[in-house]
Amino acid sequence: MKQTEKRFAFAGKRIAALPEAAISQQGMDVYGSLAFLLHHGGSCDVMDLKEKKIVGHFLPESYTGEGSGDPYINHANQALFLSKPERGEQYPPIYITAGNDGGRDEEGYYGRCVVEQIHKENERYSSVLRQTIILSGNDTYGPKDLYEAPCWGWPSFLPDDEKKVLYIVSARYRTKLREYDSKNAYIITTFPLPEITKEKVILTKKDILDQFVTDYDIGATQAGMVYHGKIYYTFGFGRADFPNGMRIFDLKQRKITGRYDFGESVFRNEEIEACGVYNGELLCNTNKGGIYVVGAMNNGDCTIS
Repeated sequence: MKQTEKRFAFAGKRIAALPEAAISQQGMDVYGSLAFLLHHGGSCDVMDLKEKKIVGHFLPESYTGEGSGDPYINHANQALFLSKPERGEQYPPIYITAGNDGGRDEEGYYGRCVVEQIHKENERYSSVLRQTIILSGNDTYGPKDLYEAPCWGWPSFLPDDEKKVLYIVSARYRTKLREYDSKNAYIITTFPLPEITKEKVILTKKDILDQFVTDYDIGATQAGMVYHGKIYYTFGFGRADFPNGMRIFDLKQRKITGRYDFGESVFRNEEIEACGVYNGELLCNTNKGGIYVVGAMNNGDCTIS
């Protein structure tokens, strides 16, 4: 990536409406001209991308407050809207990967998917929790199984309402543990997209529709999006040992078809978080609150600057 990339928004800028607990920007998705920016704990800022300013702030029902030791804290590291609103709604449901630990309880992994419905009334935003999706951690997988365990314990949930499926992106082992690099792999597992009429859904190995495994070449999984039959996924901590990057998983070809290294970019020292598309451009946000344009989207393909 060239050093001439433009800075899209702000880095480290705080606004008065933001509670002190919301110190770490995580998941992001874009709907129309608005970027919805999630923070550790689950609070959400709304940024007008035309004006490049925050126009709203709200606490979704899945907001837990900031913390580090509680495995159920909503880390909100992944957020993705469905493609269109339901009848009578202003915004599509948004799927947020919550949880703050790779462990599990009797129902499944702490990393869960919370489905929120955002509303806007009198210029104020709010959100209600409609569904919680849990990947069971109690299944056992053996050599005779068609599929392997979908993740090491921290699933990242990406819905695709056009195909009516839910992808879980993860790896065979925790990706910040370098001792597993030689035997690690990325795993893309497909489940049916649950109807939102059910308040809680637990996914098991019997629900798996498909799965493919790809070579492993970058650590520190972050967040992603589904776009034109591909998953765009970010990696890295903005450090020399875990540089920022992106991998593009082609769901039809069932393999990685794009590899991008952001280790020498203008945000090389910031921790990359999520990605989204606005005005035909690919955006990435960072933990410090920066939003960058990193390339152009052309008919579903990305040209990195």
